[in-house]
Amino acid sequence: MNLLNKNHFFIFLTTLLLLSFEANCQFNVISLSTGLTTMKIIGDSPNSSLMIPHDLSKPTVIGGSFNGTNSGIALRANIALNKTGDFIIPIGIEYIFLWAAESTPLGKLTKQFARNTNTIPTITMGFDYKFFKFPFADVKAYAGLELRASFIQSGELNYKVVYGQIDSTDNRTVHIKPPAIRGGYAFKLGIDGQIIDRVRINVNFGLGLLNYIGRDNKRGELFTPSYLYENYESRVYMFNFDFLIQYQI
Repeated sequence: MNLLNKNHFFIFLTTLLLLSFEANCQFNVISLSTGLTTMKIIGDSPNSSLMIPHDLSKPTVIGGSFNGTNSGIALRANIALNKTGDFIIPIGIEYIFLWAAESTPLGKLTKQFARNTNTIPTITMGFDYKFFKFPFADVKAYAGLELRASFIQSGELNYKVVYGQIDSTDNRTVHIKPPAIRGGYAFKLGIDGQIIDRVRINVNFGLGLLNYIGRDNKRGELFTPSYLYENYESRVYMFNFDFLIQYQI
């Protein structure tokens, strides 16, 4: 990633911090939200390919197998930049749990099992604009841009072979790759609506890139459990979904 893109990223982050501080001092309109967050890796990525290759006619890839939706928890503070609350700076933290498992028969009574796990603590900051108010109740649609700093942990690979014929098991757990920090972003579209006084529901969908900044080809892919057959770190595109309960202080 070139220096210019990195500078733009951090300049935007600093600007949002200054705006949030000014808004907090001027209006003191803050709401807190917490709830479910999910992440799904999208596109053709080794991070979502199978750990145990089945088609030997294709190039060998030891994937991460994270091809499903991974869930987590989120906590956010939403700071209004104006009195109507249509311009919002959300600042938050997320903790997403990644889990994948596979099994493949090696013979009539022998099976191999592989389990890949990881966690992603993430700090988020963005800018949301409520561009449309629905004619019923107090429900508004909004769009936003979110900057994300993800702290990828050292993944854990558990590999087990069960020999049924001799009633024996070979079981190993290893940590192969070191932790990593990546900067990314997501474009979001959502709605928030009032349930009762001071309590709202906030639901949004997002598309983004997890490793826009910080990619390291020497480390290989972000979420695969091995260095074998790897010589670069590909971009990890993601789909996010949040379901949050929001309380205005």
